[in-house]
Amino acid sequence: MSTRGKSLGTLTEAMFHLMRLYLGAWMVINGLNHWIPIFPQPFGGSDQSQLFITTLVDTGLFGIAKAVEVIGGLLLIFNLFTPFSLVLLLPVSAMVYFNATVLQGRWLRVISDDGLYMGTVCLYFNVILLFCYIRYYVPMLNIWSSLGSWRDLGLLGSIFGTGTDSESPTKSSMLATASPPARVGGAAWWASAGVGLLLCLVVTWQLRPLAEFSASSGKTGREVVTDYLAMAYDQGRGADAARLYFSADVEGFAPNASNRRNGAPIEHDVLAIIADGMTVAVHHRIAPTEGEPAMEVVDIFKADRFSQIHELHRITMQVEPST
Repeated sequence: MSTRGKSLGTLTEAMFHLMRLYLGAWMVINGLNHWIPIFPQPFGGSDQSQLFITTLVDTGLFGIAKAVEVIGGLLLIFNLFTPFSLVLLLPVSAMVYFNATVLQGRWLRVISDDGLYMGTVCLYFNVILLFCYIRYYVPMLNIWSSLGSWRDLGLLGSIFGTGTDSESPTKSSMLATASPPARVGGAAWWASAGVGLLLCLVVTWQLRPLAEFSASSGKTGREVVTDYLAMAYDQGRGADAARLYFSADVEGFAPNASNRRNGAPIEHDVLAIIADGMTVAVHHRIAPTEGEPAMEVVDIFKADRFSQIHELHRITMQVEPST
């Protein structure tokens, strides 16, 4: 091979390693954000996307996906079990891509204001890297296969180099032509891992400007409204609650209403709370307050992608006094 050909090959390999490290860094930061606030968790730019993400949160699958992101991302950064980690992360990448494209219509978006738009690019990177490691997957694609035996458990020792590949000639022959990976603990391995950890800082820098943190950050619509009701009604801190949970340009805001002022707690009885994504309807009876009669109302709150209430509508029915 010519010197030019070797240089191009080295450059291409370096590009794929950088792709692996960036994907790993992005997964780690997005996963850690579920437990360690790094940036306000967005809940989607469309009603369908918000419903999708809040359903994942309410069912607990969101936390599982975030754990997979952290584990798979660290494996990519440290180049450990890389073929396995790419398969592990593929469902998460596909879920992120589905949310960005099918639910938000961002089919052609690959660049954002702060760099790559990983809503789509994460799946592209994941699939490209799967093809880069395809020699590890081909042995699984036999059309005809048979059951193994208990002796095959001995092959597990080959994971850490303590076993033998003598019983797996296909794997041995396919990997014989592969470039040897950087030795774990060696200088090249530490240099690669260092680049990956540096990229974690880059991803953090890219994601931090998404929005300012607030009292409602990372909460679903139901959680935001529940907290707002507790502060505005049960604690009588309506002005404080509005400042914390309402966006600056909220629609339908009535600043002089009793539940928008600080004062005595307001007695109310919540009959039902129905959430649809980040839109929440609350049916409750409100006891009479100074200047306002008893009312039975349905309050409809709509929060934005960063969990700030930006629309508020009320359907009111005055309660007739009992005789």
